[in-house]
Amino acid sequence: MLLPLPHLLRPFLALAAVALAGTSPRLAAQAVRTGTVAERFQLLCANCHGKNLEGAMAPSMLDDVWTNGGDDESLAKSIRTGFPDKGMPAWGAAIPDKEIRAMVIYIRELRAKAAREKTQFVKPADSMTAQSELHAYQLNPWVGGLKEPWSLAFLSPTQAVVTEKRGYLYLIENGKLADRPLSGVPAVDTGGQAGLFDVVPHPDYAKNGWLYLAFSDPQQNAEGAKVSLTRIIRGKIKDGALIDQQTIYQGKLEHYIKAGGVHFGGRIAFDRQGYLFSPSGATATATRKASPSTRSPANSSTPNTAPAVAMNSTSLKKASTTAGPSSPTA
Repeated sequence: MLLPLPHLLRPFLALAAVALAGTSPRLAAQAVRTGTVAERFQLLCANCHGKNLEGAMAPSMLDDVWTNGGDDESLAKSIRTGFPDKGMPAWGAAIPDKEIRAMVIYIRELRAKAAREKTQFVKPADSMTAQSELHAYQLNPWVGGLKEPWSLAFLSPTQAVVTEKRGYLYLIENGKLADRPLSGVPAVDTGGQAGLFDVVPHPDYAKNGWLYLAFSDPQQNAEGAKVSLTRIIRGKIKDGALIDQQTIYQGKLEHYIKAGGVHFGGRIAFDRQGYLFSPSGATATATRKASPSTRSPANSSTPNTAPAVAMNSTSLKKASTTAGPSSPTA
């Protein structure tokens, strides 16, 4: 349900668009190599494309659907020059040409291996038991029928809410998904990695009913271009709708990025003092200067318009928006 992904791995998302259309008999006959190139691929690429190119966050590289060329030169160029607007930087300055060529060959070997073995990816079992180093546990499905689920939060032992990246918020009662999503949820940018992100109840939800949401807020900038940025709101659920909505954080319009972009952040967490934390992601541009984290009461209806901090969410202290403690009656 929850999908944490190391930011180091995300820049290779755009690699899904390119691969190699053919495999030479010589390569098909040899084993897939190990060592530095294989390790680099597992570190930088496997999280998006899968350990064996089967696909994960990005599409499979085992089919033959390419949008940027399927030959060696096209793939090498994609690695070298990147696709910054899709989240993949240019690696030419960091990876020598000989290593880029080695990566191309390694991808060919993985594709040849898959063709030889006719790799099949079986759907996970509905129920399973497993043993970790410390505990035995059992996994069973609790709710189904969701598309692109992003976050799940329990409101009580029998009731929960779940967000779908595509912009829907659902109630779940005793493991049964509501027939329709809650109404009143704001418009959401759902292109690329944008979407409806975290849903988190107030620490004293049972008394005040506040539910917090993070999402990619679609807007239009001064030039008329479609842009978006992570925004945080709160509201209450009543009669199948999200009501009494208040904005907790909204960046200035000039800090919004191209709609359907990447690296929005989107998590929400409360600390023991009642402060709300949310990472800025990596949406800040290279020309935007980092500003100190800002604080305002979580029960304040005044939007926090401080610039997003130009730092990955791996550093929560510096790259977070904080809102002050909320009283149980807020």
